[in-house]
Formats: sequence, structure tokens, C-alpha cells
Amino acid sequence: DIKRTHIRPPPRKERIRHADILAMVATLDFDLRGLRDRAMLLIGHAGGLRRSEIVSLDIGSGNSPSQSGMVQIHADKAVLSLKSETGWRDVTITRGTDTQTCAVRALEQWLRFAQIDTGPIFVRVSRDGTRALQTRLNDKHVARLIKSTVLKSGIRADLPEQDRLALFSGQSLRGSP
Repeated sequence: DIKRTHIRPPPRKERIRHADILAMVATLDFDLRGLRDRAMLLIGHAGGLRRSEIVSLDIGSGNSPSQSGMVQIHADKAVLSLKSETGWRDVTITRGTDTQTCAVRALEQWLRFAQIDTGPIFVRVSRDGTRALQTRLNDKHVARLIKSTVLKSGIRADLPEQDRLALFSGQSLRGSP
């Protein structure tokens, strides 16, 4: 028998609360990269999405092999159709009343300024930040984005930086809505 006296379970990731997400998106610029990252955080938070679900979203009728999610934007909501192991499920995100933090509005802004009509939604931005590229982001980008905006926003500033980084991850969006 192995005694488990010195083995501690990994720390549970903290959920990102509404006030936290507001502080996190406030750290982002209003350039193309900032618009993309704002839309990613707000859509992920509003839908309680996995980081892989966020980056796999497509708009339009594409048949991309990396596509496992579709977005349809309506006047009052966005409907995300997500592929899972058991089939497809729909997640509805209604428009918010605050234009600065509405996930649907943030997504529309990103799509308009990035000039994306079809294909992957969350893609890389050119080095000079002036145009969206066609390369889909991977899920690690979401994890890095969460950690960097948590630090910049001062969430849980009572803890040392290393402990703050350990508390939040891509999983932090899952229990949020």
C-alpha cells in the first residue's frame, strides 16, 4: 500500500464571476486583437464554454475539418451549435443591455472589423495588428488570455502572482454563466 500523506490534489480552478469578467475585458485595448480577445472572453463566459469550443466556432456554412461549432447571430441573440461526443447541442446567448459587455455585440464587432463572413471566427491577427489572418487559434490561446487578463485586472490581488495564476485557467469559464 502506498500512503498518500504527502500527495495533495491539484487546486480547484476558481470560477470567473461577472465582476471578474468585466475587470478582465477592461484591460483589453480596442484594436483588432483586443476586439477578438474581448469577444472570446465574453462569449466563453456567457456560454460557459470550454476553451476548445470557443476556438472551434465557425460562422457561415463552412465544412472545415476543424469545425465543431457554428454560430448564428439573430436580432436578439446568438445561437451556438456545438458538437460533442453525444451529438450536437445548442447554447443560446441573449443580447445584454450594456453595450460594452454584451457578448453578442462584441462578437459582431470582431466579425465586422476582422471582415470575417465565413469560416473560423477566432483567428490570428497579423503582427502589425491591422488584419485578421485565416489561421484558427488553438485552445492554449484562451488559457493564456485568461491568465494574462486576470493578472492585469488585479483579480485576487491579495494572493501572490503564482497563486493567482494557479487559481484560474480555461476551465474557469465553464461554471460562469
